[in-house]
Amino acid sequence: MLSPRIVLLIGREGDALKEIRRSLSPAYQVVVFEKLEKEVAWFKPMAVVIHHNGGPRQDVINRLARLRQFQPAVPALICSSCYEPGQWDTLPRGVKGWLSWPEGQAQLQATLNRWRSPGAGLLRRLQSVWSHLALPVKTRGGSAAASELATTTDSGPGKAGLEARFFGCWSLKAGGHCLPWMSSEMNRAMLAYMIFHHDERILRRKVIDGFWPDSSEDSARNCLNVAISSIRRYLKDNMAEAPAIHFRENAYSAALGPALYTDVHEFLRLWGHAQAMERANRPDEALNAYRRAGQLYKGEFLECITREISWVESMRSKLREVYLAVLDRLGELLV
Repeated sequence: MLSPRIVLLIGREGDALKEIRRSLSPAYQVVVFEKLEKEVAWFKPMAVVIHHNGGPRQDVINRLARLRQFQPAVPALICSSCYEPGQWDTLPRGVKGWLSWPEGQAQLQATLNRWRSPGAGLLRRLQSVWSHLALPVKTRGGSAAASELATTTDSGPGKAGLEARFFGCWSLKAGGHCLPWMSSEMNRAMLAYMIFHHDERILRRKVIDGFWPDSSEDSARNCLNVAISSIRRYLKDNMAEAPAIHFRENAYSAALGPALYTDVHEFLRLWGHAQAMERANRPDEALNAYRRAGQLYKGEFLECITREISWVESMRSKLREVYLAVLDRLGELLV
């Protein structure tokens, strides 16, 4: 059974959201999303808590519709800091209840406790993981399934392509050779951003929100143009066949080729594969995939970036939560 104690908390940053998270954290793994993007699908939560801090009812309904693109079946609860009489007399589809905050704090805890499935404590499970994480996993009955998985489904780095390491200290290799260190933290983070989102059309507005959310539009665009220009020059100076970063119709795209390998994408692939193996009742393959995912997490996401960059901090937090969930499942399967 997949971990039943993850709760997604959705809402705009503020004191009330922090208080809700603080109240839930002792009993649950709480993952906060201000915007509903594809990362929501990384998790298998037992519940979603949507914080409504004023504004029209339709805003919550729109968030629910967006949520269902990534989490179609998880039960949702509305936590309202600005309740208006009659506003939630009729609940939107998929919402199991609503409560007023902070008056409903005890009700929130009680509701989630009813929804929660019993399971072993996280600490006890994690303690059993550390001694196994670096060891090969032997399958019951001498099955070779796990070792097959290690050799046939791992899209590991190849010398011919580009290899990016996000966990711990950032590093970039091309053709098996390390590229020189970029001195500017902002440029380093921007290059990491373009590589991380290499398979997407990256809206300029989204980049600005992730790096300069508090700057004026003109200032943010100027900073972005300087960073992109520096990255293009860096790639051209250090790679025989430099990948192109294109801009058209207010969006960027990075042509990095099919041979790109990143430890983060492999980590997430293994996380998804392990969950699929659990659902298929194949615990040995699941255990092996969880173990390999845990080994990829060499440190926090872009640990070398110390500046406060919204995108880096957001991804760092979400990937840390995935890693904790990986350890939780390892502990559950090893106990």
